[in-house]
Amino acid sequence: MLYYEQKKTIMKTKNYIPVLIILMLIFFCACEKDSIILQDNTNEIENRVKKPKPPPEPEPEAIITIQDLGTLEGMASVAYGINIVDDDIWVVGYSHIPAGSGAMTHPFLWKQSTGIVEDIGSELEGFWIEARDVNSSGSIVGSSQHDETGYTEALLWQEDGTIVNLGDLTNSSCQESEAKAINSNGIIAGYATPESTCKNHAWTWELPDILIDLGTLDNEAASALSINNEGAIAGYVRVDPIQLTDTRAIWSITGLAADLEILSGLEDIYSEATDINDINQIVGNMGLWNDPRPFLWENGSYFELPTLGGWANAWAISEEGYVTGESKLKKQGGSN
Repeated sequence: MLYYEQKKTIMKTKNYIPVLIILMLIFFCACEKDSIILQDNTNEIENRVKKPKPPPEPEPEAIITIQDLGTLEGMASVAYGINIVDDDIWVVGYSHIPAGSGAMTHPFLWKQSTGIVEDIGSELEGFWIEARDVNSSGSIVGSSQHDETGYTEALLWQEDGTIVNLGDLTNSSCQESEAKAINSNGIIAGYATPESTCKNHAWTWELPDILIDLGTLDNEAASALSINNEGAIAGYVRVDPIQLTDTRAIWSITGLAADLEILSGLEDIYSEATDINDINQIVGNMGLWNDPRPFLWENGSYFELPTLGGWANAWAISEEGYVTGESKLKKQGGSN
């Protein structure tokens, strides 16, 4: 029995040898395959280490381009207002015109789609005619100064090209008015001289027949320089009857005389408010009229904006709070 059992065991072992060999071969092949895969993975990892991902490309810098709009065959031109009208860029201002034409300047309209400076004042009489602003509907405002009388009248170029003399709408014999700005609703801001005082009053027009005299806050004169799309206006009052440059920045949140006031904090120094955006941020200039400093006013207080070393003016503010203007550079040695 023992021998048998041993023989039987031997026989079993012999029977298992081929199976074991096959299993070993399968295992060896599997290990070999795994080792190849592992080797491949290792190479891939090494390649990744040796070839790191390149750093992200830097964002392209903003490109600022300057375009010469040209003139009306005169020696110089000035652009005042810009807006988007029917997906086209419109720019308005004035240009000097050739001598002998009876006028010194004419208003122009430049459109990006045409690239042409168009004379929009050829039918007008005046010594100095200019366009100051354009809204998103294509309405343009400006003024014309007459040589023989010296007075200035506010003008509106309507969308159909019709020119309206806004000064005539005041029914005043004082004949002095000027349109400075127009908002998207067609409300125009500037100044006019009512019959009662013959002094410049801050003024708004809304055709056909809404005229609002914002007054002067019992001062010598006043003018609105800007109006936002909510109807708030900003400008200045002149407090000294002799010194023309002695002004104070004003605003009216409703565009009505009852709410007209000098900007808080600027009651005792020279100042003027040049622009206001739709969230009632106001920019302007303060300090000395011949050495001004730009300011930003909001929520009842103001702070001075930085300059490039010399005098500076702030002229406009966008809805996002960007401010444009001009500044004199500080020369070496500390003098301007």
